[in-house]
Amino acid sequence: MNLIEGTIRHVDSEGIVFATAQGQALPLAGSLPVRIGEKVTLGLRPEHVQTSDEGEGWILTVTLAEQHGASSYIHGTLPDGIPFLVQETGQSLRKTGDTVRIAPIGNKWHLFDATGQRIETC
Repeated sequence: MNLIEGTIRHVDSEGIVFATAQGQALPLAGSLPVRIGEKVTLGLRPEHVQTSDEGEGWILTVTLAEQHGASSYIHGTLPDGIPFLVQETGQSLRKTGDTVRIAPIGNKWHLFDATGQRIETC
């Protein structure tokens, strides 16, 4: 699982906006009992991340693309140097140096509090 430390930047009925310690914001669909400014860790499984060449999400710079039969694993870094792993279906055409936008698929993400405990819905 990709684990990224940051804070809650915004909370409303549409969802949550998470920001890395360096300020990279990412909207998250769904809701959890969190407060603006709360320090949390975002957990994203590689198979629960969508990729696109345009649109919303963080920009990932590819450092390695591994082909594993029906799946590809894309290793990369976020703009603030955070390592990140994505699983894509099929044989990826991405190569070292490419950039791709990444975002969670729906509400398939997790938040953990400062003690490492998963934040559950109310």
